[in-house]
Amino acid sequence: MDKIIRLDRFDISSADPQASKLWKLWYQNFIYYLSTLKHLNPDKLEVLYLNISVMIADVIEGCSEFEHAIKLLKFVYDKPPNVIHARHLLSTCLQWDNTIYFQHTYSGIIPIPSGLNHLAADCCFKDVTAATYRDESIPDVFI
Repeated sequence: MDKIIRLDRFDISSADPQASKLWKLWYQNFIYYLSTLKHLNPDKLEVLYLNISVMIADVIEGCSEFEHAIKLLKFVYDKPPNVIHARHLLSTCLQWDNTIYFQHTYSGIIPIPSGLNHLAADCCFKDVTAATYRDESIPDVFI
């Protein structure tokens, strides 16, 4: 008998700061998972319901098509990064013993310099004029 790969259940609150990244990763894994089941010709919507939590099933309740359910989940989870929060994490991180430690952590400890690059990725830095830099820096001071 063939063994079927088991997918981790998606159970992340949309309010979680890492929700967008975790959604993208889970969704990619879900697509791979569906491809392993292709020979069984499963109902994709049923497979989706079997691999999400009850909290997330509420989001897609009433959907009769897989594509519509995925659109709703993308609308809820696929958000742009919170630039102000990302810049706050970058400016408040601490260096300790060749690693980066996040003072307000849910990301944990990661090595330097990949840690700084990881933090800066969500900051949406771009070439700006002095006036634009000033205007973008003012909200950071309030945080």
